[in-house]
This record gives sequence, structure tokens and C-alpha cells, in this order.
Amino acid sequence: LYQAIKELINNALKHSKASLIKLELKNINNQIILYYKDDGVGFDVDNVIGNSGGLGLNNIINKIKSIKGHCDFNSRKNKGLMFMAVIKY
Repeated sequence: LYQAIKELINNALKHSKASLIKLELKNINNQIILYYKDDGVGFDVDNVIGNSGGLGLNNIINKIKSIKGHCDFNSRKNKGLMFMAVIKY
């Protein structure tokens, strides 16, 4: 989970031009829930995930899957990024 959070922050600092990054971790019903949001430039998720240009995002997905979690991205140009991951334990 730490590696996924680190990758999210690194991506934001490198690419997003965000002035605000919000991270929230919750422990609810034997699940860790990670919320991430920034106000950066955003991107077309479908064009980035699965492509070599989206290596950082694909790394995040793989890191979450490796700890038996699932995640979802939502982003649009000039609307920033919203990300949520759920990891059961």
C-alpha cells in the first residue's frame, strides 16, 4: 500500500501540476480504504491505463492487486484525478 501511495504522489508531482493533493485512509469493516484526489491537469484514463505511457498508473494497479485489493480511477482533462483502493484483511 505504501508503494502505491508513493507512486500516486510521485505521479502528481511529476505530471499533474496539482496545487492540492488529498489523501485519506480509512479502516472500515476489515477493509483499508484509500482515497486520493488532486486538482491537476487530469488525463483520459482509457488512453493511459494499459499503455506504456501509463507505466506509473499500471504499477499502482498491480501493487494494489498484489495485496488482494481493487482500485478505480476517475479523471478528465483539467479535472484532476480521483482514485480509490479497497484492501480487505
